[in-house]
Amino acid sequence: MLVAVISDIHANLEALKLVTEDIKEKQVDKVVCLGDIVGFHTHPGECIDLLRREGVFCILGNHDAGVIGLLQRELFPSECWDAIEWTRSQLSADHLSYLRSLRKHAIVDASMWLMHGYFRNVTRYLVGPARIFLAAARLRVRDIRLGFYGHTHDARVHRVVGMKLLNNVHEMAPSETLTDGNSVYLCNPGTVGQPRTSDTSASYLTFDSKEGCIRFHRIGYDYGEVLKETLSFFPHHAPFYSKFHKFIGCLLFIACHTNRSSNLF
Repeated sequence: MLVAVISDIHANLEALKLVTEDIKEKQVDKVVCLGDIVGFHTHPGECIDLLRREGVFCILGNHDAGVIGLLQRELFPSECWDAIEWTRSQLSADHLSYLRSLRKHAIVDASMWLMHGYFRNVTRYLVGPARIFLAAARLRVRDIRLGFYGHTHDARVHRVVGMKLLNNVHEMAPSETLTDGNSVYLCNPGTVGQPRTSDTSASYLTFDSKEGCIRFHRIGYDYGEVLKETLSFFPHHAPFYSKFHKFIGCLLFIACHTNRSSNLF
């Protein structure tokens, strides 16, 4: 089975269309989305419609949860909450009902665990060797060797060998990885629609269960035009967007070394 894994679309319709077309060319058997369909950008309803039309299996992200009232204002920067409230006002009752139907995690084909943040906690980042090891241990006791997560917007593969923490968490290059059937792999496909590094391309991954191979894919497009449209709705958010390239590494370090997951996007 060939599965495509996408995440963190954030109402970026242009990027989602490009990724959807690229996935179709690969003739995948299933597409799953790790949450955050909405938030930040300005086409939330269209993105929901496209995912539903294409039969994409989705789980809940923290911005989705904010829109439907499961998370409160204090868990987001003010700019994120502005976009969440605006999104809520733009969505139909059917769109909101769809977001409410999404689960916080799921198991696909009895072998792949899907989550947005850290299991049922959609705001907590899965970063740092200790947290990654503990997540892998939770999967191993369920006899699951593949975990897919989002939220950080950072394409990664972590291979966890055995049950000893020291030196057993290995970060692999986000390009092509052959799984060994014994280690646990925790994989982040990156972001479709809201880049937080100097690489503004849309990112996703595929997993070929027959080959045991994880492959990452990137699609370039003009994110600057998308951001221009977003800032036409929220001009006062411009300083907020400028901080991603400078501070995202620091923010993830804080998330890794403390229990704080609030106000970190």
